[in-house]
Amino acid sequence: MEDEGEIRSVYVRNLPPTVSASEIEEEFKNFGTLSDEGVVVRSRKDVGVCYAFVEFEDMTGVQNAIKAGSLQIAGRQVYIEERRPNRNIPSRGAS
Repeated sequence: MEDEGEIRSVYVRNLPPTVSASEIEEEFKNFGTLSDEGVVVRSRKDVGVCYAFVEFEDMTGVQNAIKAGSLQIAGRQVYIEERRPNRNIPSRGAS
C-alpha cells in the first residue's frame, strides 16, 4: 500500500539567482522521471537566496537525488536535501 502522504520532491539549495527551471530540470532528470509539477524555483532577492523544489514521479528519483547529495548547476555547487513536510499543514490521520 502506498502512503499518499509520501513526499516525492527534494529541496535544492545554494542555487545561483539566475538559474532557470529548465537548467535544474536538465540536471535532475538524470535521477528519475520528473512529475508534471517538475521544478519550482523560489528566490529571496532581499537576502540573496535562491532554492528550488524538484518533484519526481516516484520515490526512486528522490532517493537517487538525495544519495548524490550535491551537484553543479550553472557553475555553482548546489546541495540536495530531503524535503521536510510543511509543518503548517495538519497531517491526515493524526489523532
